Amino acid sequence: MITATSVISVLAIVFGALWLYINVYTFSPVYRKVFFRLLGRAKSTNTYTEATTLPDSELPTIDVLMPAYDEADMIEYSIRALREARYPAELLRICVLVEADDRTTRNALSRLRGRYAFDEFVIPPSYPGDRNKPRALNYGFGRTDGDIVGVIDAEDIVDPALFRQVVRAITEAGHDYAQGKLDMRNEDDGPLNTLFRGEYGFWYGTVIPGYFRVGYPVPLGGTTNFVARDVLDAAAAARTERFGSPWTPSQLAMLAELDRSAAAPWDPRNVTEDFELGLLLWELGYDMALVTAVTREESPVGVNAWIRQRTRWQKGKLFTLYQRLRYPPTGIGGKVHIYSQAATPHLGPVNIVGVVLIGLYAWTFGFLASPVVAAVLLVSLALALQQLVIHALGYWVSTDTRGLKRASRTLVTVLGVPIYWTLHWGSDMRAFLQLATGFDSWEKTAHSGRHLTGEERPPTDEQSFHTSLLETPDGWLWRLSTHDETLATATDPLETALAAEAALETFLKLLPVATGGEFVFDVTAETAGWQWRLQQRSGTPVVAIGGAPTSELSPTLETIASVQNAAGGATSLSTASSPKEPPQSEPPAPASQEEV
Repeated sequence: MITATSVISVLAIVFGALWLYINVYTFSPVYRKVFFRLLGRAKSTNTYTEATTLPDSELPTIDVLMPAYDEADMIEYSIRALREARYPAELLRICVLVEADDRTTRNALSRLRGRYAFDEFVIPPSYPGDRNKPRALNYGFGRTDGDIVGVIDAEDIVDPALFRQVVRAITEAGHDYAQGKLDMRNEDDGPLNTLFRGEYGFWYGTVIPGYFRVGYPVPLGGTTNFVARDVLDAAAAARTERFGSPWTPSQLAMLAELDRSAAAPWDPRNVTEDFELGLLLWELGYDMALVTAVTREESPVGVNAWIRQRTRWQKGKLFTLYQRLRYPPTGIGGKVHIYSQAATPHLGPVNIVGVVLIGLYAWTFGFLASPVVAAVLLVSLALALQQLVIHALGYWVSTDTRGLKRASRTLVTVLGVPIYWTLHWGSDMRAFLQLATGFDSWEKTAHSGRHLTGEERPPTDEQSFHTSLLETPDGWLWRLSTHDETLATATDPLETALAAEAALETFLKLLPVATGGEFVFDVTAETAGWQWRLQQRSGTPVVAIGGAPTSELSPTLETIASVQNAAGGATSLSTASSPKEPPQSEPPAPASQEEV
């Protein structure tokens, strides 16, 4: 007869066996690494700490693909760190990948062009695929031709030695791809960020080296990974042959129309493209290396941001699992590894059910009601304590704090891991729900430079631009300005604030399109002085006019340059024809307006 006790006992045993397998799979390479260390054989021959010995004349060209969406606040520091790397500038091509309508990031890049060498690749809206990181990477891959292709996130601060270590691994030693270490530096932002740093500490300092040593597949990190270009070409072809093209027939036609390659080394449908690519390269038998250069990153600040990021990671891994279930890996070993790594990050719902069942069993029947269940509970408890210790050790070895602060935060890590797991389980559930409801969009993680030091923020004298709405006696206006100067404003007052906001959006959208197009800056002389208008070549409609008229031409032209810098580029009629001289009179003072 089936009773509640027997059902709960069986479920508890199943949960315990599953929990045991996860831990054995994940941590047996770690214990093996410790064993080799005790034997004096811990160092892997495929881990590189030294720089290449090749002369500069023999170094390969490296294309750094840097997807940047809404990263205006961070992009300068990342580009600056790349340019300070110890690698010839002419052989290190920084390729910033931006969306056409990402005005803030494009404005920031326009202000940096005279300071740093980089290429800006604007992804056309017609380029197929959902707007996400793998789509941007594929576009950048098709626009570059370097020997080695690397991925660096737009908030990252790389180690100056990174690229010479990569060349040592790929070009000199003959490995096909390499992964660097990552460190979430902003632990001062709270316990969640401290736990995140500990997680990356044990993952990149312990788990990945252990996986690597015993031949497990190693999922790539989202940044600081480098692959030989021919390997990426071959991986893209192999994925298409096995899983089918990631593009629909209409998307393939669009790519042909844009004269762009259909090669997609990163699956544009997978929002955890790095994880999937690492598994694919392992499946294809390519040879990996680790480099010890550390890239500093910024972990999300706040629970909501953390959950959104983790949900995206889990969702991409679920997609990878589903894809591999449809197209199974070859061999028993391939199936064990791929399914284990794609599935185990998504056992949060299973863990939640297991904990509830075990708690219900202990509460209802007593902890020792069944020796078998008691043994399962004790083993599970021991494994959980093991993870607490490893997580805490990850923090201890990665933090740069010392003394009492280091000790206290290590204790916080130990005590906080169960809460961290609970948040992780919640992210698992959210990932399942999003996939079930068809929500597969990219949830962007915001960055604000919490991982930077004060010395790394370079002095800057460029102006900051902002937009605002103003209410006047005649209606609403929009304005583009610096802290002390109006650069552009609406042609005529509008009835409502919503109408003014819509007109501002139209203005900002037209500026990038205006380059070489039908919209131009028309500079004319009026009674009050020099003035410009953004208008069609035919003269109408007039989209915007400049701020206060100026008595001389040069300040007006400088204002146009500032507007182009702030919101995009446009051609100027003043370069084609000389405007008339204005009357000699003082320009009137602008009317006072109340900013809202």
